[in-house]
Amino acid sequence: MSRNEYFKVSCFTGKVSVDNKKQSVILLPNESVKLDNKKLIKYNDKEIEKTILWRYGQFYYENTSLKYIFAEIERQFDVKLFFSDIEERQFTGTFSNSNLSVALDIVCIPMKLNYEIKNNKVYIKEMP
Repeated sequence: MSRNEYFKVSCFTGKVSVDNKKQSVILLPNESVKLDNKKLIKYNDKEIEKTILWRYGQFYYENTSLKYIFAEIERQFDVKLFFSDIEERQFTGTFSNSNLSVALDIVCIPMKLNYEIKNNKVYIKEMP
């Protein structure tokens, strides 16, 4: 998975080789590698099953910035989100790509955010 500044590769079966200009990493089953400050960091992925949820229209996040999550919602639902001063908040949870309002509820309600959908635009702000 690669989205702008986030990069992760996971191995479910077999072997996977991941290379960048400075390093080469071999992954075995249940291992992942992420890019952090241009360095590949390999680790045993205890939640690897959640990594493939995207194949089934589900998206799992753990301590992920709203900026990244909102970018994914824009891609999945073909909408444009407008927000300010909340993008660095962290979210942990799962939502599916089957219903925009449900996905927004799952993300926004626990974060104490309101949203309004107008055509293909979503306006998000803090609850009063």
